[in-house]
Amino acid sequence: MIKLIYYPPIKKHFNVPVGNHYGSFGVKRKYSHHCGVDLYTKENTPIFAIEFGVVIEVKWFTGPEAGTDWWLSTRCVSIEGDSGVIVYGEIKELSHIEVGLQINQGEHIGNVQRVLKHDKGKPMSMLHVQLLEHGVIDDDIPSWKHDMEKPKGLLDPTQILIQCQLTMLRRDFIL
Repeated sequence: MIKLIYYPPIKKHFNVPVGNHYGSFGVKRKYSHHCGVDLYTKENTPIFAIEFGVVIEVKWFTGPEAGTDWWLSTRCVSIEGDSGVIVYGEIKELSHIEVGLQINQGEHIGNVQRVLKHDKGKPMSMLHVQLLEHGVIDDDIPSWKHDMEKPKGLLDPTQILIQCQLTMLRRDFIL
């Protein structure tokens, strides 16, 4: 079995929230469970592809355009690679990013956008990372309501993101 080496989506130290942290996968929030992992960072932070793949979706992710007008407008890019479909949300994609484009591991795909409208003492911008099974797109995943099982096709990206952190710690990784 070949072990994948993942490229960090952010070229600086980041924490992967786990357990009951409000940015961790599956954590119970006000109306539903969190379907991804939030990597908190500054607005306009460049985002890089974790692995090689093909863009399968580019769309509105939050804001009025996405039916969530309590958040600011952000976009997402979904890239299907060896691990499944990685959704990079709460970003603004670069102008050349489009469906069908091959993306190299470590390629710059967009920049983080502010998502929260109001300062509630929490970070206001982040990269939201979701992991889906091969062939699944974000629109296929229903909201993960409190009384529901985890939606079919939704995977936990936590281990991939921890592997990204380990990549950053390697002495031979040059940022």
